[in-house]
Amino acid sequence: IDNMGIRGCFITLGAIMFIVSMAGSVFMVNPKQDTCKKKSPVQKNVTPLQMLKTKQYYIIFLCVAFSTSAVLLFSPTIIEYSISRGLNKGIAVYIIAIGAVTSAVGRVTMPMLSDKIGRKKTTHIIYILMFGLSISFLFTSGIMFLIIYVLLTFCYSSQSAILPCLATDIYGFKHSGVNFGMLSLGVGVGGLFFPFLVKTLGGGKTMRHIVAIVSCGLAMVVYSFLKTDKKQ
Repeated sequence: IDNMGIRGCFITLGAIMFIVSMAGSVFMVNPKQDTCKKKSPVQKNVTPLQMLKTKQYYIIFLCVAFSTSAVLLFSPTIIEYSISRGLNKGIAVYIIAIGAVTSAVGRVTMPMLSDKIGRKKTTHIIYILMFGLSISFLFTSGIMFLIIYVLLTFCYSSQSAILPCLATDIYGFKHSGVNFGMLSLGVGVGGLFFPFLVKTLGGGKTMRHIVAIVSCGLAMVVYSFLKTDKKQ
């Protein structure tokens, strides 16, 4: 960032993602329909319009939106904020990199867990953890501040990774791309709404924590009302 500036960093990142995505797309092959049918005898083909008429959609959408506050309210200024909380500057500059690693670990490990114990149970555990971590985040400093933050990134990325699996389990494969996209709109809504809410309530770091705690608590409670098949 110091050498290239934020704009240069995003241009470089975009170029790398373009190259990797284009290269990866060459090797992607959709599974044959026969294969899908053998593995899942009961095919669900819920359209986006039909999905909008289900309670599950709004429960998941709200929880996705609520969960954004735990990380997105802090990530834009996390380095400066961590230094103000007593974290050594030499360590603070690595907080984003460490958070990226824990995010990647969460995206792999928690979906694996959801394969074994179910999507709903795993995601509910994640929301409970996010609520508890958000409370701790308000009171910690120094190295514990870093630990709590990277655990929050772990949880946030974990529930994001499980979301497409949950959407497919509930609504089926045929319209899974659009259905997942519509559920993911919760990220955009939460990402816009909660910073605006914090500003409306007077701003400040403490208010960010209060909003994050309340919204994560709501995600934890609301998600408990989600009804899915037992295997999910």
